[in-house]
Amino acid sequence: MKEESRVKKLLLILTNLLLVGMICFFSLMIYHRVQENQITQFIARKERVFLKHGQTNLRTGNVGSTHVVASIPTDDAGKKIGLVENRMVEYVHQKLGEAKPTGNINRIFLVSSRLGKTNFRKVRALVIISEEYHLSTLEIEKDGEESTGELLLTEDQQLFTLKRFFTDSDAAREILSNKLKEKLDQSSLSDSEKTHQLNLFGDIYLDRLPFSYEDSQLKVKILQGSQETTLSIPISELYPVLNSDYLSEADVSGYKEYLQELEELERRKTARNISLTFDDGPNSSTTPVVLDLLKKYNAKATFFVIGQNIEGNEWILQRMKAEGHEIANHTWSHANLTKLSPDTIRQEVEKTQVAIEKAVGQRSRLVRPPYGAVNKQVANAMNLPSICWNIDTLDWSSHNPQAILNQVKSNACPGSFILMHDIHKETVKSLDSVLQFLTSQGYSMVTVSESLGTNLNTQFVYYDQQSATMPTQ
Repeated sequence: MKEESRVKKLLLILTNLLLVGMICFFSLMIYHRVQENQITQFIARKERVFLKHGQTNLRTGNVGSTHVVASIPTDDAGKKIGLVENRMVEYVHQKLGEAKPTGNINRIFLVSSRLGKTNFRKVRALVIISEEYHLSTLEIEKDGEESTGELLLTEDQQLFTLKRFFTDSDAAREILSNKLKEKLDQSSLSDSEKTHQLNLFGDIYLDRLPFSYEDSQLKVKILQGSQETTLSIPISELYPVLNSDYLSEADVSGYKEYLQELEELERRKTARNISLTFDDGPNSSTTPVVLDLLKKYNAKATFFVIGQNIEGNEWILQRMKAEGHEIANHTWSHANLTKLSPDTIRQEVEKTQVAIEKAVGQRSRLVRPPYGAVNKQVANAMNLPSICWNIDTLDWSSHNPQAILNQVKSNACPGSFILMHDIHKETVKSLDSVLQFLTSQGYSMVTVSESLGTNLNTQFVYYDQQSATMPTQ
């Protein structure tokens, strides 16, 4: 009897254990089913949100225990944009690796894109963004959100790079290289390291350089090992080498002016123009006679005035302006600027600018460094286009009217800049013959700005209408 009772108790215990086990088993099944439903419903909701925005194609899959949904933008024909899809796939592999699916899902990774901001016309910016979630008990919790690099796409869904922006890659690279050299020259790097950085830049492909465009500046990032350099280049300096289709509306008008300037320059090149330039004035005795002779021949000239000579002679500058001549800067004291500090150079130029402005109401746009002495430091400090000459009459040494005329006769050609000095009596005596000769040869005497235009580079030295160089030292 006792034995029978023990058997019954044992059976009861086993039955209860079985029931508990079955309850746990089915509870676990229900729990997993609820989790699966939650995940399925969550994914479905997210996919509906993606599809609601339109022009997208979903690509799904599992990496390990993570379910991935990629919302890939499409073109107007409904075709996935392959460039963006490839970038998204690379991004997923970078974040999650390439593990095989495990069959269980406990994380969700969403990848999509949104429009970014760009000032390039006919280009759109896409930013790839990701959201990551994990399953916590019966809730799906967000771990975070991240955005990665921007993609610039052309209207035909191609990657927009500097190489596409520039029409002349070699010339563009030279401009960038010069800008990089300027930046490196201002750094504390050794000469050998500067040279090394420049050589490294020469090996970088333009289409791999990060860049942006804002406030009429192209900003280019150059990454060389641990060294990062950002170059800011006024877009106007890149007009000769860029594709204007991509310029912002704000810069299109400037580019059109540049084209008009080019057309005008071409017109000037075919004309028989020549520019008389007079240095070291004004002089109350000789300069008015020069102005009388120029008026007689309807000739225009450019006067490079010395700042300390202006006081008391303001009326001469006012007459120059009234009669259509150009007034330009020849520094305050006619010092050799290559022997001065940058601050002193700036003072020499600025004091003269102030004196000119006080006399005629406007500043000079040009400077002639005394003796034609200019280097990189001088050009940077002056911050005005430097105007030299290609015909030196040697009036300052010969003091001989016939010799001055012979110099002009032997060397005159269209687009030339002729150097004379309105402070020498012998120059004044020669001027009538010089003007008579140039007129007889069909030349029109124009100012330097009429010859070159106004779109000049402050880093260049201009010798005539055709020749300009950038100081290297």
